Amino acid sequence: MDNMDVPVCGKLARLELLKKDFVEQIENCISSEEVNLTVGWYLKYGLAIGIPKECLIESIHDNSDLYKTAKLLTDMDILQGRTPPLFREGDIVEVIVNVKNTTYHKGVIFKTTYHFVENEWMYYIIENNKKISKRYFKNDLALINKANFTNY
Repeated sequence: MDNMDVPVCGKLARLELLKKDFVEQIENCISSEEVNLTVGWYLKYGLAIGIPKECLIESIHDNSDLYKTAKLLTDMDILQGRTPPLFREGDIVEVIVNVKNTTYHKGVIFKTTYHFVENEWMYYIIENNKKISKRYFKNDLALINKANFTNY
């Protein structure tokens, strides 16, 4: 179906066109950060054209990873263009050792918070049932295994 054949006045038609564009963009993503940015774009654009957030999120329910990513964003996050966190609670990660991070840790993300000055998500990890007091940003961590909610 060509875009010119679809009426753009109805909410369902607009959602169908947006979802079609979203699926095409997701297929071209090569990193999880690109996927997160695309989910943020999908929600922000959908809200801008008058589609309720609940409809937008429900429309991607068939893909559990995209659905979970979309559910993490608040309305304020979407309107401010804030992308969802790269890692989510329960993900197993390791610290990338460098000048800034001199101690290697491997653990589970237990908390994510947004740093408003840096405009970036911060992550806290548990290693061997002990909370690591240092906060980490996305460039400090490497994903080992996605959350399956049995990592605790």
